[in-house]
Amino acid sequence: MSVYSTKSQIETWIKEADDLLEKGDIVQASEKYYKAVEEGIKLLVIKKGLNCIINEVIRKRGWKSEILYKASRRLSIILSENILKCWRDAYYFHTLGFHEMVLNVEKMKAKLKDFKYELEYLLSQI
Repeated sequence: MSVYSTKSQIETWIKEADDLLEKGDIVQASEKYYKAVEEGIKLLVIKKGLNCIINEVIRKRGWKSEILYKASRRLSIILSENILKCWRDAYYFHTLGFHEMVLNVEKMKAKLKDFKYELEYLLSQI
């Protein structure tokens, strides 16, 4: 868990992702959006005191995708379905935009409207 991530840092990554997307750099924009959501979920887990998630991170020696999915599902129950949707969209960007490099600007921008709404909700809870 990164102890250095803050809401301000997350907002910086989002701005950087927006700028990269405008330049057509899907790969790096995807990774910045993903990182912003990943760190947001970690902060919310801590803020909400989800000790079962924190203990699993300790047991497994780090944040694994399965733990982030579990955390986003748990946070969705506590807060709103927007958290889980935000995580799924971020993971979509991470997988198809960064690892597979099959997203184009149009596909990414089409998904971005809902994602931005979900992301704003996530930020509002931190």
